[in-house]
Parts: sequence; structure tokens; C-alpha cells
Amino acid sequence: MSVQNTDISIVSKMSIKTLGINPRAHVVPGINVVVARIYGYAKSIKVVEDKEKGESFDSIIGQFRGENLVPREGQDQMFESSVLYLPTALHGLLIESVRASEGADVEFALEISVQEASSKAGFAYVGRSILPSKVKSPLEGLTAIVQKHINAKILDGSKSNTPALPA
Repeated sequence: MSVQNTDISIVSKMSIKTLGINPRAHVVPGINVVVARIYGYAKSIKVVEDKEKGESFDSIIGQFRGENLVPREGQDQMFESSVLYLPTALHGLLIESVRASEGADVEFALEISVQEASSKAGFAYVGRSILPSKVKSPLEGLTAIVQKHINAKILDGSKSNTPALPA
């Protein structure tokens, strides 16, 4: 159920499904088809219990806007919500950014595509950030350390100190 607010529909939770997108309908062999744009401010994570299935999962809480870039005629295109569920890999990355933000809002903007895949579903989601992240991933710090180590080895002319693997 949605409530109209000018040209934006307010929904209780935002996901690819609530944007009205059927990803299978947009799979084109060899091409990534952009189906949605989702952006906003992630503030916190809320653990939600599904008592019927006996499972728990993380929802992202904040202010979000989503755009269906492949709407059918007469279908809503713009949505807002305070609860967000992204495709699994993207969801996990945003959750980790929120956890690393130490209470600060995490600003993000993603374009989400579908591509053909050999999975059971027949497709995979591909996300592309369209804004630079304001929260640094822990991997960025590690990457800088590794690069500094590599540069130091190059400057001193030494070879790798990694032991050779047995033949």
C-alpha cells in the first residue's frame, strides 16, 4: 500500500519489489540493464525477527528515495521510505558502512542493474555507486597499508620476502 505525496509514493519499506520491478523481465543477454536508482541517508540498523520462519535479518533505517527506471505504463516511479532492503551483496556493504560510521549518517546513491547469470534465478544484481562514499571502508585502510608496503619494497629494490611454495 502506498500513500501519494505529489509524485512520490510513500511506502512502509523499500526494496526492488516494492519499487514494482520484476528483475527477470529486464534480463538481456550480455547487457547490464539499469532498473533502479536508490539513494538516501542510512542512520542505523534494526534487527527484525520473522517469527513464522524463526529467522532474523537486518533492516536499514534512515531516509531513502527510490526510482523505478523501468516502469510500466501507469506505474509509480518515485518512492520514499524510512526502511530499506537492498539486494544481498549491496545490503551487506551498506550495513557495514553504517556500523563503521560511528553514529553519523551514511549518504549513498546507487544504480542497480540486472544481468543474466547462471544462478537458479537466472539473473544477478549489479550495483554501482554514483556518489563517493563519505564513510571509508575498513578495506581502504588496509589497501593503503598494503600499497605502502609494496612501494617500500620497490624503493629499496628488494624482492618479495614471501617464502616459495614447495614444489
